[in-house]
Amino acid sequence: MENAYAFLTGILVILCFLSFRKSKLSHIPTLGYSTPLLSYITAYQFHSRSREMIEQGYRKYPNKVWKLATLHGWFVVANGTHHVEEMNKASGKELSAILNFQSYLQLDFTLGPAVTTNPYHINVVRSPMTRNIGPQFEDMHEEAVDAFKDIIGPAHGEWTAVPIFASIAEVVSRINARLAVGFPLCRDAAFRQLMGSSSKVLLRGRQLRFFPRFLRPIAAKLIVDSGADLSAMASQLEPVVKQRLDMERLHGFDWPGKPNDTLMWMMDEAQKAGEKVTAYGMATRLYFLTFASDGIAMMLSCALYELTTRPEYIQPLRDEVEEMLSQDGWTKEGISKLHRMDSFFKEIHRCYDLTILHLGRRVVKNFVFADGTLIPAGSDLFSNAYGMHFDEELYPSSHSFNGFRFVQEDSTKQLQLIKPGLDYVPFGYGKHACPGRFTAAYQMKTMLAYLIVTYDMKTDKELHPLSRFLERGFSVNMQATVHFQKRRNDGLKLS
Repeated sequence: MENAYAFLTGILVILCFLSFRKSKLSHIPTLGYSTPLLSYITAYQFHSRSREMIEQGYRKYPNKVWKLATLHGWFVVANGTHHVEEMNKASGKELSAILNFQSYLQLDFTLGPAVTTNPYHINVVRSPMTRNIGPQFEDMHEEAVDAFKDIIGPAHGEWTAVPIFASIAEVVSRINARLAVGFPLCRDAAFRQLMGSSSKVLLRGRQLRFFPRFLRPIAAKLIVDSGADLSAMASQLEPVVKQRLDMERLHGFDWPGKPNDTLMWMMDEAQKAGEKVTAYGMATRLYFLTFASDGIAMMLSCALYELTTRPEYIQPLRDEVEEMLSQDGWTKEGISKLHRMDSFFKEIHRCYDLTILHLGRRVVKNFVFADGTLIPAGSDLFSNAYGMHFDEELYPSSHSFNGFRFVQEDSTKQLQLIKPGLDYVPFGYGKHACPGRFTAAYQMKTMLAYLIVTYDMKTDKELHPLSRFLERGFSVNMQATVHFQKRRNDGLKLS
């Protein structure tokens, strides 16, 4: 028996050795363990200590490429701005952002393969959605004001405690529904709830990576079940989509009274992409587009936390908003002039970036960096965003929050929130930068501007809106609250 155990142990050791020797990534230095079995220790550590490990890799391998084991396979991580530039210059036939994102959320099994094989929704975000921020601004602002009034209330002299993330998420959901489908459907609470649930539902798709591929369709129904949401959304969209298609058949493409909203742009773009317009197809794309709404809510929650725990920022920001209102009123052009607030949000994104690794790319064919490092096909490659954002050479006193870090006396020289840089990548970089960042920035700044001039605020320092880091991102603290008290103003039109 002992001889048998010894034999099996020997075979296992040899297999592990050979597996390591044959690994396509063996030439890339490793943080933690490299061998097949021991690498699971590193993967387990990454699950709860990812931030510390990513920072360690940044220091240990300056301006180099390295790898670490995760519960979902090996991550290849590139340190330094020069690697960001090289990754950006690579073609989609070499490095694919879509395939990396699809794999991360297992979209083929949660929303269907068409979302990644025919991603026409990206054109909607990049073109008509961004182009219409101005025309839609009044609706966005009005919905935000109405939502905050419903959640916080209008009473003077009383402090109202609000669960901050859930409340902001509700406001964002209402804005998204208003801009997506307009009246009367945007007022339907069930429809808004469905749109607002996409982030938490789709994020469950990450768990499918633990299953063999042939079991993932079954696991998707049990764990994610986005199909139930999509069917419910499609049922509500059906009469709206039918009415719009009927009008187009009767009166042509630019029919009288044609709505200027996301659903209409999506229907137009689907036809251009050669896809049949159906209520279910539109529900799928709208559901996917609202995936980022929780990110907006999380960043605004962090902004309110920093603002209320560092009250020295409130008056300068309030003065800026009030000056803007006196000159421009609530307009897109006015929000564009909030340079202090823009810097404040840029610092929020630097300090509380939703993910520590950005520019996620699936390596489609062998890719070689300028320094000769070969990244084999099939690998998942990332830029070390956290390392750059807390690099003392790039950002002095990087671990200290400085809300006006990016403010320039000449505002035309200011590095804006929506402008990615080689050393600032919360929205990605270059041709693959997040196309929805413009809309997100205007939403966040408009909501915070309204709250600053309408309410006094305070919070409990012990209840941070983000509870802890897990793998690549933060988890939300649902108990975190902010207390609001209606201000008495001097006739300034706040809403």
